Amino acid sequence: MRQKSIHVDKIGHSAPIPLACRVGPILATSGIMGRDADTGRMPEDAAGQVANCFRNLGLVLAEADMDLGDVVRFTIYVKREEDRNAINPVWLAH
Repeated sequence: MRQKSIHVDKIGHSAPIPLACRVGPILATSGIMGRDADTGRMPEDAAGQVANCFRNLGLVLAEADMDLGDVVRFTIYVKREEDRNAINPVWLAH
């Protein structure tokens, strides 16, 4: 099985590695950021960043012919503990 690099121009990064890589049924991503895919801006609030993360992850998954139903593990990093409250509503909506 050969690997397939996944690129999404709207949310690409400057690192010399692909945004994600798929080998068979397994997809591994690099960091999916909360930057708005259309404007390139990072929202100041955690809720906007979380919403963008899930949207951006959806774009990566779609490029790999997958969707959120194919995800088995998330790792979410937050700088401030109080920002965890912004994750739950978006998580539950999906």
